Amino acid sequence: KVIELQFNDEQLLLQSLKDLGYNPTVHTDGVTLNNNYSHSKPTAHIVVKKSQFGGMGDVGFERTKDKGFVMHADDYDWGSHGKRFKFNKLCMNYSENKVKKYVNKTSRCSIFSRKENDKGQIEIQLRING
Repeated sequence: KVIELQFNDEQLLLQSLKDLGYNPTVHTDGVTLNNNYSHSKPTAHIVVKKSQFGGMGDVGFERTKDKGFVMHADDYDWGSHGKRFKFNKLCMNYSENKVKKYVNKTSRCSIFSRKENDKGQIEIQLRING
């Protein structure tokens, strides 16, 4: 399955994967993913091996020219059938890292508070400086 993502910043994507305990590998040229679910043998530039999350297949992120990255994964590992790969946490973590990057670039604001609510969502409050 191919999932279009709004992940355009490779360094933020890598950091977000590492924050979740994954050890992604980066490949300049796409490599074939090890999977049991596709005959098409998708390729990816960033790979999380299935052994890192007990998956049916590797999860891969393929660079595209227009869309940033697309993710290749088995529905069993991330979708409605199973939650082995922490996809929702990855999306939240990427968004949080994007906010942190913006805050670090500017002196106009700082992070005032961060908490996870009862729905598992991350809430960040910013303070405007000066």
